[in-house]
Amino acid sequence: MKKSINILLLFLVVAFASCKKEYRVISIESSPIVIDSTFDVNADAEMLTILDNYKQQIDSIMNRKLAVSEMSMSNGTPQSLLANFTADVLRESGVDALGKKADFAVMNNGGLRTSLPDGNVTVGDIFKIYPFENEVFYLKMKGSDVTALFEAIAKRGGEGVAGCNMVIKDRALQSLKIGGKEIDSEAYYWCATIDYLAEGNSGMVAMRNATEIVDSNILLRDLMMSAVKTINESNKKITSKIDDRILVLN
Repeated sequence: MKKSINILLLFLVVAFASCKKEYRVISIESSPIVIDSTFDVNADAEMLTILDNYKQQIDSIMNRKLAVSEMSMSNGTPQSLLANFTADVLRESGVDALGKKADFAVMNNGGLRTSLPDGNVTVGDIFKIYPFENEVFYLKMKGSDVTALFEAIAKRGGEGVAGCNMVIKDRALQSLKIGGKEIDSEAYYWCATIDYLAEGNSGMVAMRNATEIVDSNILLRDLMMSAVKTINESNKKITSKIDDRILVLN
């Protein structure tokens, strides 16, 4: 991997920021430093020793077992084991923030970066799946906006959802139920999601119309870590299933 790092520019900015007024910048020159395997040819032994100490500490944390999964969970469209599991946990988390489950949940597939392994699940596994600093948000949305949101999801071929039943044909929304009932365009629904989507990213522009927003101040990664630990403490295994939450017609 190659990165251009403007080290000299950074140094000059910091250095001259603390200089007396009679000093001024005449010019700034920089050049890229290629970060690749050549840096390992003549590794600094002292630096490696320092890094190794930190690595051992980090490994002891990341390798800690949290729970056991009875299956490998990958990601994909229109629905997947991993996306369903994540969305289900998101929806359930509304109990603490809203006093009830969220009416539905939405998680973008792009936010799930790798698969959940079969067997032991570690802290490191959770970090790999949820590497971003996304916070859990709850949005109060009007039914008409909820329909627009799911139309966008249908156009994308599906995303991680929970609490709903949607039918897609030719990437168009054919029908939608929330909590087993037809969507009411004038009613209001609570959506559990992440801040990235609440901002309207990944085509979820309808979320910007939310009439109320509750920030849990909890990272999605921490929520998922807590969820799998709770499953383990209940002497259960992590599990998921493909169901009728998203049906694609040919």
